[in-house]
Amino acid sequence: MDNLKIAIYVIIRTCMRVFCIFPVKRNRIFFESYAGRSYSCNPKYLCEYIMAHDQGKYQLVWAFRQPEQVEAPARVKKIKKNSIRYFFYHMTSKVIVTNMTDAVYIPLRKSQRSINTWHAGGAYKKVGLSYDKIQSKVSRWQNRSVCKETSYYLSSSDTFTKYNIKEAYGYEGEVVNYGMPRNDLFFDHEQVKRTSAKVREQLGIQDATVILFAPTFRGDFGSGTESASPFPYEKVTGAFAKENRKVIILNRSHYVLADSKTPQGKNILNVNSYPDMQELLAASDILITDFSSSIWDFAFLQRPCVLYIPDIKEYQNERGTYTPIETWPGYAIYDEETLCHFLANPPYEKCKEIATTSVSKFGSYENGKASEMLYNLVEEVCK
Repeated sequence: MDNLKIAIYVIIRTCMRVFCIFPVKRNRIFFESYAGRSYSCNPKYLCEYIMAHDQGKYQLVWAFRQPEQVEAPARVKKIKKNSIRYFFYHMTSKVIVTNMTDAVYIPLRKSQRSINTWHAGGAYKKVGLSYDKIQSKVSRWQNRSVCKETSYYLSSSDTFTKYNIKEAYGYEGEVVNYGMPRNDLFFDHEQVKRTSAKVREQLGIQDATVILFAPTFRGDFGSGTESASPFPYEKVTGAFAKENRKVIILNRSHYVLADSKTPQGKNILNVNSYPDMQELLAASDILITDFSSSIWDFAFLQRPCVLYIPDIKEYQNERGTYTPIETWPGYAIYDEETLCHFLANPPYEKCKEIATTSVSKFGSYENGKASEMLYNLVEEVCK
């Protein structure tokens, strides 16, 4: 069966060569985020930096699963993923920017360059070959093909390069140590304030402590659940009510599970449809997650972060982590009582210290200039 799947992929890739009759356009850049789900993440922030600095030089093409439902700047050319136009623009763009493994059924032409910005920083839960040691023959073939056709891999830290890029995916090509464009926001304090105010206004939040609950994806693609332990919404809101303090919990699922049902109530907002996770982080006073790499991004805000992990033993046995949880930029909490106590009285200074120490130990490359450096790379490639 694996040999048959590989053969089908090879045939499709060969058929795609028909688009080689069209020349690669040096000023065309192709973007895709989360396999066409949204206008977001590192590709978005790079795209917006380009629009602010290129004086209209580049044609910016974005692929979406449902283009008509995505809000994007007027200058962006939206196309439907896996349409004829999708294949045409994919194979005639000089630069291809993604944040996941690219489509293995589309070959990369010799004159094209692909940049994988990935969608996570740090090195926390195990991914790829790190936990899935026994891969099928077709999976190994796909992984080799993707690695071979990735021109540049963006890294956020030493540990990310070591574990996520090299160990998990066996990438041996060029790694660019720029940090992530989406995190440039957090190095501009005035922009963080403006973003926070915008989000709170859109969500109708006034004079409240904002807690973002964003658990990671569990299991493999096509299956999986939210956090294995139910989140104590009522106890958390009750703890704030006892002190006559208003709290709003923003419930954010992993993008794979964004269509799943999430609780809603007077103090709980479902923000799955909000397009930009970085903006939600900027608007949040506290982040609660488990093994999600969102803790890497949030660390640069130096605000209280909670790792709510009552199922830590099960998770370590089933999947595992790259680095000890004690080195992560957040407080590990294992029960509801401790969680409520922490949220009511977070040790702010200690949280800042933990965040700063963690990103330093991980060998962070983030400095607020990732978009600029990546734009310079694009300029060089397109000359």
